[in-house]
Amino acid sequence: MKIRFFPGSVFFLLLLLTCAAANSIHSNPLLLLAGILFGPLLWNFLIPFPILRRMEVRRDLPECVFAREDFPCEIELVSHSRSGFSCTSIHPFPDIPLLFHLEKVQEFTPRKNETHRLLNYTLEIRSRGIFEPKNVQISCSYPFGLFSWSRTFQTSSASLTVFPERIDTKAFWEQAVMPNAAEGIRSIDGDFAGLRLWTEGEPLRRIHWRASARHGQLLAAKQDGPQPLSVFLIADLTDPNRRNAEKSISLTASLIWDLCRDLAPFTFGAETAIWLMLVDGEKNELLKSEETEDFCRLALEKLARFQPREGNLPKTDPASEIEEFRQTHPSPNILWIGQDLPEK
Repeated sequence: MKIRFFPGSVFFLLLLLTCAAANSIHSNPLLLLAGILFGPLLWNFLIPFPILRRMEVRRDLPECVFAREDFPCEIELVSHSRSGFSCTSIHPFPDIPLLFHLEKVQEFTPRKNETHRLLNYTLEIRSRGIFEPKNVQISCSYPFGLFSWSRTFQTSSASLTVFPERIDTKAFWEQAVMPNAAEGIRSIDGDFAGLRLWTEGEPLRRIHWRASARHGQLLAAKQDGPQPLSVFLIADLTDPNRRNAEKSISLTASLIWDLCRDLAPFTFGAETAIWLMLVDGEKNELLKSEETEDFCRLALEKLARFQPREGNLPKTDPASEIEEFRQTHPSPNILWIGQDLPEK
């Protein structure tokens, strides 16, 4: 445990030493004043120590979250001291760059000399990565605020995976389903997986009612039967500008999430193939949904761990992988994310 002295405690100590010095020189009633001051000083110094010594901390967190999105966290404090949690404050996970907000506090005493306190927090982690949120710091300072004892408790060592920040991909998909609508988006063979945005005035054809509460839009199928979903995402992460590389990582993660959670269920049993290639300047890492169990989570974890490289990196031409994808999957859709395609 660590102890911290507040400015008030320094003044208190100086006053006490002054009284003691005056009494040693001249015998007078200042000795009584020194004794009166010494009592609360000793109380402030000693009482927090047994409170923190007889305390346990447990925590409950999800296994994976998205960066810059709120998620719940429950921390349980168990005190075996009669004083309970008197004058204590908590700082969850001080080693992780996060924002936290206390939502709810519950306290109960299941048995004598044992007090439980449940703290429900809303956390937001600012950056992607793999973290180990196991340290919880608790401070205890008694009345007058002269001393503050702090102790760091270690909870479960389970890691927390923070996926890249999700961004709004509505505009991207509007461009992707109409390949020639905007520059920079490269798609092949028309509408994305046979789905396109339905606009007012068009005849209604097989409305799927796949709607989001955010946009409230309808998607209509152009064909009568189930359409295969074949998408090849190529993420070029060689941009020397780290900020641009992070944007590409966030866009790639958002598209993977859309493909796995929103679009794939609406193929009605047709073939679904999603390939992801990460280009980092040295080698291309290729993930295939047909060969990977829990493809979505694995792809997001790869993006969470990815570290952009510094400096100008050589361009990599994924022509062979693109050709393989075209030959093995019907109606392929190829999307390039990042810098321009390498010139042949």
